[in-house]
Amino acid sequence: MFTYMLKKLVKCAFDFLKCRKGVTAIEYAVIAVALITIIAVVFNPSSGPLYDAVVQAKDSMVAVLADSSGS
Repeated sequence: MFTYMLKKLVKCAFDFLKCRKGVTAIEYAVIAVALITIIAVVFNPSSGPLYDAVVQAKDSMVAVLADSSGS
């Protein structure tokens, strides 16, 4: 009985050490953090090249619409 439980415990320990699911989860977490950081830098709501380009495009569209509706 004791040897059976010991064998089962050793088998479970080796299966746990061979399991790669935790490593994959950590890799996905690192990738997610990197993507969130990149998105936060690119889509910064107060400044940044993409924000400036969108604001400039919006301003020029508003100006064109104001000019065309006033004429």
